Amino acid sequence: MARTPPVARPSTRARFAQFYRRTLTALRAGDARHLAFYEPNLIFNDGADTQLPKFDDPRLALSWHNYCLVGGRERDGWRRWPGLQHRGAAPVQKPRSARRTTGDATLLTEFGATDDL
Repeated sequence: MARTPPVARPSTRARFAQFYRRTLTALRAGDARHLAFYEPNLIFNDGADTQLPKFDDPRLALSWHNYCLVGGRERDGWRRWPGLQHRGAAPVQKPRSARRTTGDATLLTEFGATDDL
């Protein structure tokens, strides 16, 4: 388990899921009507699964991001890391898969603006 990334460890996944369950319970105590958004782990848009279970809430949406986390800064990553040019539909495959698994809505909420660093 020493080489397993922290987000893939069962103990981390369980704590992450427990955090969202507690948060959703508290949120729903005050608002059962509106959508609640949750986010996957940091490397979701580079191919990792959400590492989250299906939550028992019909008004949830997965808030996901489309950043290129591999190969340094995004603004120069395309030239320096040619493999990133061919990501194609990869950034939207995981949200679609999560949607099929959970039934939750998905919404792209952040993407790529890193030139202002």
